[in-house]
Amino acid sequence: MFGQRLRDLRKQAGYTQAELAEKVGMSQYTISNYEQEARQPPLELLVQLADVLGTSTDYLLGRVDGDHTAQVIREDERAAARWQAFGLRLKTVREARFLSPEQCALLMGMAADRWRAWETGDQYPTLAELLQAADTLHVSLDWLLSRQDPTLFSQLD
Repeated sequence: MFGQRLRDLRKQAGYTQAELAEKVGMSQYTISNYEQEARQPPLELLVQLADVLGTSTDYLLGRVDGDHTAQVIREDERAAARWQAFGLRLKTVREARFLSPEQCALLMGMAADRWRAWETGDQYPTLAELLQAADTLHVSLDWLLSRQDPTLFSQLD
C-alpha cells in the first residue's frame, strides 16, 4: 500500500520520480524501489516524503484513509524538537493509559530499558517499532511524531 500511495501522491503533485528524489536528496532508483515496495524508507525519510507530498505518515503507510492532509503540522515547525516531543508524547500517552514502562515493553516484546530510553530521547525506535508503539498505545503515528495538534490526543482514544 505504501508504494501505491507514494506513486499516486507523487503523480498528483506533478513530480517525476527523479524530481521527488532530488527534493528529498536521494536517487530516482530509490524512489522506484519504494514505489515497487522493494524497500521501505527509514523513519526520517518517511517524514520528509510526507512533508514534500503534503500528507501524513499514517496515510502514506496505509494506516488511515480519507482526508490525508487534515491536521498535519509542517516539518519546518517541528524539526528541532521532534524526538524530544516524541519521548514526551510517548510518556504522556503511556501514563494516560495507566501503563508502566515495564508493561509497555512487555506489550512490545522488548526490554523496559529500551522503552525508557525512547521516553528520554536517548534512543530512537526503528520504523517498525514506531508503528508497533502507535498501534500498542492506540494513537496515530503522526500524533507520536508531533505532526498533529497535541490537543487531538483526547480525540484519539
